[in-house]
Amino acid sequence: MLARFPLRPHAPLCWSDPRAASRAGGPPPAGARCALCNKGAGEVRLMHTPCCAQVVCDNAEEYQLMSYSREFCSRSHERYTLCGYHGLERHCDRGPDWRHCPACAGRDGRPGRDEADRVWRGLNPYNYCPLLEADAPRHALCATCDACKGKFIPGAEGSVRGPRGLRCLPCAGP
Repeated sequence: MLARFPLRPHAPLCWSDPRAASRAGGPPPAGARCALCNKGAGEVRLMHTPCCAQVVCDNAEEYQLMSYSREFCSRSHERYTLCGYHGLERHCDRGPDWRHCPACAGRDGRPGRDEADRVWRGLNPYNYCPLLEADAPRHALCATCDACKGKFIPGAEGSVRGPRGLRCLPCAGP
């Protein structure tokens, strides 16, 4: 996996530096395409992500609240990947690459962490560098409903987390 997605030393591309994209090459080069949806500059505006300086569509301002649309590449990468929210959480090491962070990669041993959510954020299609196999245990995408004890995949099937714990949609009720 590391051969396909090597860890690159992006010291100047730290998440907290708003000029990271400009130091990564300024505007995307001519002929660049979004790495997630493959649209080119003639179809949409392109930008560099602030977290990893990859080229993505710059159309997040067109997102309609509560639509839950995943057609906005920069927004989806920022909200639904470990790369996008690395460094925003208290437990992160603030380094430039989330795969070096023990908390984001799942090697910190913190109790109460939502393992299924962490693995989904590391493996979903909005990633450029997916979670390593060693950091994604088998069946880790499954969560257990606290009411019926059934297995489900929260990122795909939906779930509700409340004072009574994590519940699948049938058990969550109206």
